[in-house]
Amino acid sequence: MNNYNNEFSFERLFWKVFHNKYLLNLIIHHIENQNIEYSIEDINKWYVGSRIKWKDIKSLDWLVEKQQWSLLKCKLEANEYIHVKESSLHKIIQYCDNDEYLLELFYNKCYEQINNIINGNNFNDSNNNNNNNNSNGDKFILSKLITKYNNLISTKILLLKLNNHNSKLIKPTITNTLLLESFRSSTLEIVKLLYENAPKKEIENTKNLSIKRAISNIKFSNQIISFLLNDSNYYNNNNNYNNDNDNNGNTDDSNNKISILSILSLKSIEIQKKIISLGYASPPLLVFSNITFNKPILQMTIPELIHYIEIIEKYFLLNQNNNNNFKQVEEEGEEEEVVENRDNKDEENNKNQKLENLNKRQLLIILIKMMEFKQEFYEPYLYKYQEFIKIGNIKSNYNYRGQQSVIKYTFSRFDIKGLEYIINNYNHFKEYPFRDKIDYSKSFKEFEDNKEYQEEKIIEFIKLYFNRKLTFFKEWKSMFQFIISNYSINLIEKLTNISGIKLKNLVFTNLLGLFNSFIKYKWYFLNVVIPIQNENYKLNNINNNNNNNNNNSNNSDNNNNNNNLAIGNLMFQEKHEQEMKIQTIYSGVLSTKDMIDFIIDIVFPINKTTTINNGQYQYLAIETYELAEYACFEKLKSSKPIPELFYYSFHQSIIQCNLNNLKKFKNIQFDIINSFGNSFSFNLNDPEKEINQLISYLNENNYSNFTKKLFSNFIEKLIDQQQQNTNFRIKYINFKGFENIEMELLSKYIIEMKFGFLKTLIESSDSNLLLKIEKNYFQDQMKRLRIKYYLYSSKGIPFKFKSTELKSDYVIEIIKFLILKRNQQFQITNNNNNNNNNNNNNNNNNNNNNNNNNNNNNNNNSGNISFIFNHLYKRLLQCEDVTFEKVKYVHQELFNIKCKDNEYCSGGDIDIEIDHTNTSSVVVCDIVPQGEKRNAIEIEIEVFHLFYFLSLKSSKFIKYILSKASSYEIFSDRKIEYYSTSDSYRLYVEFDLGYYLNSDSFSFNIIFNTSDDDLFKLLREKISLLPRLLKNSLLSLSNTTASRRFKTNRSDLIDIESDKEDFKFLLDTNQIKLAISMMIEYANNINNNNNNNNNNNNNNNNNNNNSTTNDNNNNSNNNIIDNEKYSNLITHFSFDLVGIINIENYNEKVWFEEFLLFLKNRFTKIEISIFYNMMLTSVLEKSRLQMIDYLLTSNCLLECNVISSELLEIINGFKSYHLSINNHLDILNYLKKKKL
Repeated sequence: MNNYNNEFSFERLFWKVFHNKYLLNLIIHHIENQNIEYSIEDINKWYVGSRIKWKDIKSLDWLVEKQQWSLLKCKLEANEYIHVKESSLHKIIQYCDNDEYLLELFYNKCYEQINNIINGNNFNDSNNNNNNNNSNGDKFILSKLITKYNNLISTKILLLKLNNHNSKLIKPTITNTLLLESFRSSTLEIVKLLYENAPKKEIENTKNLSIKRAISNIKFSNQIISFLLNDSNYYNNNNNYNNDNDNNGNTDDSNNKISILSILSLKSIEIQKKIISLGYASPPLLVFSNITFNKPILQMTIPELIHYIEIIEKYFLLNQNNNNNFKQVEEEGEEEEVVENRDNKDEENNKNQKLENLNKRQLLIILIKMMEFKQEFYEPYLYKYQEFIKIGNIKSNYNYRGQQSVIKYTFSRFDIKGLEYIINNYNHFKEYPFRDKIDYSKSFKEFEDNKEYQEEKIIEFIKLYFNRKLTFFKEWKSMFQFIISNYSINLIEKLTNISGIKLKNLVFTNLLGLFNSFIKYKWYFLNVVIPIQNENYKLNNINNNNNNNNNNSNNSDNNNNNNNLAIGNLMFQEKHEQEMKIQTIYSGVLSTKDMIDFIIDIVFPINKTTTINNGQYQYLAIETYELAEYACFEKLKSSKPIPELFYYSFHQSIIQCNLNNLKKFKNIQFDIINSFGNSFSFNLNDPEKEINQLISYLNENNYSNFTKKLFSNFIEKLIDQQQQNTNFRIKYINFKGFENIEMELLSKYIIEMKFGFLKTLIESSDSNLLLKIEKNYFQDQMKRLRIKYYLYSSKGIPFKFKSTELKSDYVIEIIKFLILKRNQQFQITNNNNNNNNNNNNNNNNNNNNNNNNNNNNNNNNSGNISFIFNHLYKRLLQCEDVTFEKVKYVHQELFNIKCKDNEYCSGGDIDIEIDHTNTSSVVVCDIVPQGEKRNAIEIEIEVFHLFYFLSLKSSKFIKYILSKASSYEIFSDRKIEYYSTSDSYRLYVEFDLGYYLNSDSFSFNIIFNTSDDDLFKLLREKISLLPRLLKNSLLSLSNTTASRRFKTNRSDLIDIESDKEDFKFLLDTNQIKLAISMMIEYANNINNNNNNNNNNNNNNNNNNNNSTTNDNNNNSNNNIIDNEKYSNLITHFSFDLVGIINIENYNEKVWFEEFLLFLKNRFTKIEISIFYNMMLTSVLEKSRLQMIDYLLTSNCLLECNVISSELLEIINGFKSYHLSINNHLDILNYLKKKKL
């Protein structure tokens, strides 16, 4: 009910305001004149100037780009003028493809401008991307566009509707060229419309090239070709062209021929046949390199196979160098069982009939041979039919491909029949050693339910290979690796007994997950590794290639490469005397004494493990403390605990929160052991209780088992776990002995803005943690994490960097939390100090002195962590959603900003205190409520802050800074890519923003309590005018002195190019009043300066008769130069001013007339005439009808008598060129009415 009442009250309030004429007009006025500003993140989109009125929107380009279809429809229905250029005609046909009414309305209403484009009045449009620059126009423009953009609605309207309604729009012309283009790029619907409305003569002229163009239409080729071929008037389908003779007289032209590869890309076999029958097919340039079929070879039907065989035989084998090879393949194919039924006697005469009599498998064999045994064709056949196609004796690529496919199939399936086939044709296979990768997983999955059969098959297969002493297969390493990992010990044992396989062929490197049980590992070590050791093989010289035949084994023996051997999930490498020792430690969990005995008694001696701390023990995962104790003291006879042996059980006790087990490790200190991972993931029934019990136990023992590295990792992972799991809260962590770790984590979490981590750390640590952190340590952490405060870059879009992830409210919450904790810790520390003083209160004077010392210490503590808030403050300013209100809240309510001299601003008043001794970083003071002075936080204001303050004030100020060429002069040194406030740019002092943009002249209060106009003047003075003084070496004084010099002598600051930048910026940002007033003030300053110079010259002449004439001449010349520079500036200013001013706006009209009056009083008639002609040229170029009318009829201008004989020349020049070619009918009609 309350919601309903609220909605009702809002509704009533809205209509009350709406019916109040004063309020409504005031709202509309602000809507009309209020600037629109984008965020600084996208400074290039910064829009200035008032919102444009609907009635002033004339550009079709703009309407289409903004997709203002409803507005366009309204303006057309109201017969309002729409400016149509060729570029906009492109856009509306391209993007408006679903509104038939709008398009029909557009063609009917804008026919005159479209006709002008067709007749040639628009070909030099600067925005036109077409290459057609014919001055006679383009009568095919509409036809081209509907074809290019596939606009079916426009096609229907232009070809059907408008023709039937006697439209004044010039009818689209359909030519054979247009038809051919439509075949290549249009949809079938558009092709049909054009085809049905085209003259018969034009259609006839497309015959020869129609199929060739249509086949290149990627999306609609099949549909369009089918449509063309089905037209009995277009192609005579009753004429069957044989494959050897092209009866179509036009097809003899090579330009009409279509590559057979393109024809094969068509989906329809029937269409392919029709095109070939018409004689358009031509052989490819390359034989088989690019041939593709529509579907996989096994999915082809018999008719499709016959079709492709005929095509390949005709177009790929005839007249090719490969023809003889093919014939030899055919001859050898007679011996093949699958082709024995072919009648070889009359093959040439009855080829088609014979193909039809063959079955699918026989056709596949022929096609595979024709395709030269490509793997994508032959391998699917092998897996499907499990039979082999005989390969010829000739050494060729297709023989090689076929043999490789046979080997790959045979070895991946351990296929006995395939191996026998290879043996029978061994002379062919031995020429091509196989080194490709083989996927054995298919075979494993295929026989997964019958492993015994598969294992017997594998043994039989390998025996056959080695018994026949074959040498062509080189990839035994991957095969044995797969067998050992997936099959039983029984199979591996049989494998080692095969004659020809040496044990060292079964030793591998980098085998991840090889052993899934200790039993297999033990067998492997006893039956492979130890026998190799007994045969005096050096493990560090075992070859990585693992060749498995006698010859290759001998080669392996002679190989001197050193390799690292790993058995288990992890590898251990130890460099000793520049050689790699092989380690064979089992990486699984050791859960029995027998397992430990085997590792220590058998494995360690083999690995030559003779010392205790050689690093190898870190890979032993011993399950319990007792077993680790057994291994350490009983087996290794160590006099002290070896931490690596106990780490696994210690780690498990931690994550299981098993306090009873942890007590056993009391005298052992652990470091991080990477082999078992560094994560402490708790999976407990009651994490809140169990984890805090664990932490309490560790706190009591001061983490005696932890090194600093392990402790840091444990705490960080613990806090991370707590952030991910809200089921428990860490109560307290004892950092005694690990203070540096505490500071490191605190700094890291603050710098990285991890609020949850930070909150957990502070709330679970000592009460005075924040007061412990040191500035130097914090800054070192900033450097280590590479934190810098960037403003802008010379690369990419030239604007400052913002954080897109952080939200301002999130940063403010961090600030509030840290202030709260700081105050609490401050209070605790203060109370503790007072208690100590009271306990030692023997003398009042001593008490007072101690209290004073305590107060001083408190003040020092409060200042010690200001660097933290400085960092957070910068991060706040970088947030995308930060506002002035939020920054003000942090200033006034949270920071209560104070000065460096510890004097606070008076409550409720704004008082600016400046530290004049430091110009690089100055503290800004703000409103500080009385009674809260203890919370004041010192913030060092830098160029970084001022940059963001200005952006919050208005992004136009940042646009101004970045519009200055001097902002990028610093990047002239190629080593500099980013402007950062963390770096020094004193070598580029004239370009260093930090030198001019500082809190001597700017502060939070100055920026936000100064009008935009005054702030721009101040900003221009600091970053535009003062740098000129230094750059020109006119003075080398401090910033303050330079300011005084600026106020007394402005002639030194004339820089015409820089001034153009400044005034153009003001006009671009619609600050017309400020631009005009500054221009007038600028002129007055020059006049005053010239007068002063003249007076000085006179005084000098009176006081010094020895003054030379040259001095007077120089002074005079300086005045002339100033006037010339200023006239040049006025010329450019006038040109830009009339391009943006809205003469219908009363205020802007008044400002403009003020400027015209200034010209009248300041310049001669000839100069004013020049300015006027420049303004008229500008408005004609920008097609601003209202300003044209004003310039031709203004009383203010008529009083200046500036209408000259050049006026008609200017207007006539634009009428015949600019206005005509850009189709501005509104301006042309206006000038016609004015008889100009």
